[in-house]
Amino acid sequence: MKKCLRIDSKQLLMGFLFILNLALGAFFIQGMSLKIVDGNFVRFNVVEFYSFFIIAMSALALFFYLAARLYKFRLNIVFMIVALVLFLGNVVAIVGFPSSVNVITPGNIINEYAPSVNDRIGFICSFGYVCLVVYAMVDVFPKVISSKRVFDFYCWLIVLFGVISIIYSLCMQWEHYLTWNCYSITSFTNNRNVYCFFLLTSMLAIMAIHERKAYVFHWAFMVIFAFAMLFPLSKTSVVLGFALLATYGVYRFILTIKRHWIRNVISMSIVIALIVTLVVLVSTHSLDNWQLYQSLLRNFNEANREDNTIAARIDIWEYCFTTFKGTFSYIFGMGDGNFMMMLGYHDTGIVSEGYVHNGFLIALFYGGVIRLIGEIAVWVYLGVSSIRLLFKKQWVGFYYLMGIAVIFVHSMVENTFFIGADGKAMLCNCLITVPLLHKLNEVGKEKASNAISPEASATI
Repeated sequence: MKKCLRIDSKQLLMGFLFILNLALGAFFIQGMSLKIVDGNFVRFNVVEFYSFFIIAMSALALFFYLAARLYKFRLNIVFMIVALVLFLGNVVAIVGFPSSVNVITPGNIINEYAPSVNDRIGFICSFGYVCLVVYAMVDVFPKVISSKRVFDFYCWLIVLFGVISIIYSLCMQWEHYLTWNCYSITSFTNNRNVYCFFLLTSMLAIMAIHERKAYVFHWAFMVIFAFAMLFPLSKTSVVLGFALLATYGVYRFILTIKRHWIRNVISMSIVIALIVTLVVLVSTHSLDNWQLYQSLLRNFNEANREDNTIAARIDIWEYCFTTFKGTFSYIFGMGDGNFMMMLGYHDTGIVSEGYVHNGFLIALFYGGVIRLIGEIAVWVYLGVSSIRLLFKKQWVGFYYLMGIAVIFVHSMVENTFFIGADGKAMLCNCLITVPLLHKLNEVGKEKASNAISPEASATI
């Protein structure tokens, strides 16, 4: 009994430290100060940046130290080499970036972007920290956390953050809900696309919990997260959220039809009836006088305006390729941070952050072919790992394939990726990489345990 308690306490400690690192890391990577000017958060100043960098690195070092002392496991040399190559590639890109470059701003005005030495050091520090965090997610945390309760606690915290983000938005931005001003409903993220993606990942977290032990109230959380995305109305997240909800519903229906066929048939009939009713109401214009419906249509049309369409993103990508030239750039990229600031300078005429709106192009522009290969390798590795679970008759592998598909589609038109100094990258790893590799380790341990026969156990 004492041994079990000791093991659980170790895992609880490591789980708490890992979640603490995620919180500190997300805050450091986003670089948003606690100060608010004109209703907006402002970026870290130099003192704040390095202070939080030291705090975040110290917490991460403590996590690695305790993992090495409390657990005996072999480090994955391949993952370590990949992380080192990505980091060194970013260092070369930032050091080799010109002292200044000309950027065409709105109105065809040519201005100069010149990153300072402090900017370059900051970009190197941020991405170096990211490499360590991703390595912890891929190799360390899934191995040290074997307790299902601790892992469920990890997932529930992500769900809790999603709930808190909704409550915060309702309390602090209620006036925008009354007028349904989608651009101002951002919760504490200060960006409606990030807020919606956060809700989308919260849906994935509650689904991961549901895969371990299913309860009906889990579906209430999924529906709440899906409908909460209608108010900020990030089109990509909304479509993916409801598609994910429908696909997961069909998956669970098929998976449990033999055990709960009466309940499943009744539930599916209710869902189909609601969908048919909604289609009839919309097609007969019965909802035209309903203010909420009109607000939804208005917001959708607003979100579909020219500067928010796929065509606008294609224009951004074309400009990016005209700026991205030279063998050096294609191999190493322009460095984490530089290209984002240049694009923002082009869009607004002032030094600000610009968005490529494609995860794979971000990898190419930021880190060149080196990071693009690393990003693709992550996708392939996670996809193959999910398929391995299916071959082991672990049907939860289908859930992970759904999650990977959702993030893949999101990455085609948004700043969503696995490797980079960005909050979304951490969310992707939190919701897919960590749970998937944790499940693979769990299945591997169960297989090894079952491989020991009673006779062998007696001999031992």
